[in-house]
Amino acid sequence: DDLIAASAAAADGRDHQTPMEAIRARHHATAADLLTGEDFDEVSGRIDEVFDELGGILHGISLVGECTARTRDSVLSCGERLSAQLVAAALRRSGTPATSSDARNLIVTDDDFGEARVDLEATRDRVSRHFVKQDATQVIPGFIAANPRGDTTTLGRGGSVYTAAILGAALEVDCIEIWT
Repeated sequence: DDLIAASAAAADGRDHQTPMEAIRARHHATAADLLTGEDFDEVSGRIDEVFDELGGILHGISLVGECTARTRDSVLSCGERLSAQLVAAALRRSGTPATSSDARNLIVTDDDFGEARVDLEATRDRVSRHFVKQDATQVIPGFIAANPRGDTTTLGRGGSVYTAAILGAALEVDCIEIWT
């Protein structure tokens, strides 16, 4: 919601830097609560990378005075990607080998930004190739994907649960569990 508000502020020519910096500060505070040492430094650097990207997107929105569905998908992906980084780091800290993998590299969709439809065959191929190489627990953000050209898309309402189902189907698991 805060990312949507920041993009709306940018589109309206209002201050978008202050809300963006507040979101950044919350992520850094969460990382500081969960992590220490090199883990904190690594995740903190990744947080800054995502917020540098987000700052560029919001600046672009402010210049054109609108936030298209395609651009909104890029903005919204930032929150999901950051959450996955934090969860993976917290798992590592608790002794579970874990990495965060970007769903945009795994789930292939069409160009219907905001409500993208999944290309199950292409996704199955990417997912199976990815997971065969992984030893650590994979933390994959829900809700986000990419079209064949790599443009960020989102799966619409319920997209995180849908992501779990997509991954489960691609991996041919017996069941998936959703905890909310």
